[in-house]
Amino acid sequence: MNRTLEKVQSTIETYAMLRGNDDALVGVSGGADSVCLLLMLTKLTGRVHAVHVNHGLRESAGKDEAYVRNLCARLHVPLKVRHIQAGTYAREHGLGVEEAGHILRRRIFEEEADAISDSCRIALAHHSEDQAETVLFHLCRGSGIRGLAGIRPVDGRLIRPLLYLTRDEIEEYLRLEGISWCTDETNLDPSCARNRLRLSVLPELAETINAGTTRHLCEIAEDAAEVEDYLEEETGKALASCRQKNTLLVGKLLSLPSLLEKRVLQEMLGECAGHRKDLTRAHVEALLRLAAKPGNGQLDLPYGVTCRKSYDVLIFEKDGEKSREEKLPFLPTCKADYHPEIFPFSGCMADVPRGTCTKWFDYDRISAFLEYRTRREKDAMTVYADGRRKKLSRIL
Repeated sequence: MNRTLEKVQSTIETYAMLRGNDDALVGVSGGADSVCLLLMLTKLTGRVHAVHVNHGLRESAGKDEAYVRNLCARLHVPLKVRHIQAGTYAREHGLGVEEAGHILRRRIFEEEADAISDSCRIALAHHSEDQAETVLFHLCRGSGIRGLAGIRPVDGRLIRPLLYLTRDEIEEYLRLEGISWCTDETNLDPSCARNRLRLSVLPELAETINAGTTRHLCEIAEDAAEVEDYLEEETGKALASCRQKNTLLVGKLLSLPSLLEKRVLQEMLGECAGHRKDLTRAHVEALLRLAAKPGNGQLDLPYGVTCRKSYDVLIFEKDGEKSREEKLPFLPTCKADYHPEIFPFSGCMADVPRGTCTKWFDYDRISAFLEYRTRREKDAMTVYADGRRKKLSRIL
């Protein structure tokens, strides 16, 4: 077996990318990477399918589609071709064309994989230069450890068997097999940030700083992925310790190590927003300041999220819809957990002890078990003999 093919087989086995009768759906653009992946998987497993997405953006897109159709026919691989209008979708949703294409491609891959089988894996052709480019891109944008982890070999049903191959290894393998490929001219456009990293920055770093730059960036991604997996588990435990649905207990939050404080807030914010994109370190630090400062307060955050501090809780809400404040877990809700004492009353108010921190209630007027909770807006008490009321916010 060819050494490069053995390397890919080892990656598949190491990460258990394909098991038993798993089908593999390969996204094939016609470029060298995806063509190599398709060819290799036909040699390593018999359950291979292909999907080609025509984005409707380039004049050469029709030639690429024809090439993929011909290649799959030669390899006897079932092929689905889907046409999209990435430019139209981008305009309608306020996105860049590249991001719109990514969203639509991923949606199509999921649909086609579902149509094949529940166990169908989606095979993507990312390689080591893609990994290095991604890590560097995330680093420049200010990503944290999650961003430095880059591209994972396995992400749910997504698998990337070529992640440990270089672009040179991929092209050399295709030449040895006598297979040609298509070139997407948009990948040579220096106006795209990722293209500049791939075409200019990474080669410059390799030439002037260290020839092993790409390899070292890939190693950083592996290390960061291990750290992120560990921290994700610890964050889950920390979040569970101080969360009650959409509410965080400030005391427990601020007792966590600093790193977990920030990650818990980041997790709550991301979950409430429904997105992680554009949620930055500045937003997390603002939440931390809100939690730590005395008194109440409020923050307006991206995606219509609001965080309110009410006494010792942070309440996360979206789109201005205030939810009912949750009962706090440190206040028991079972009657047996309380030990009330009922004092006899002679009928003379002079016999009732007076104290600024003690209030007395007529037990005969209490018809149900008391509910213990934090103050809510418009809560009030009758505090005057003539029946006049005062808001709790004015008393407490």
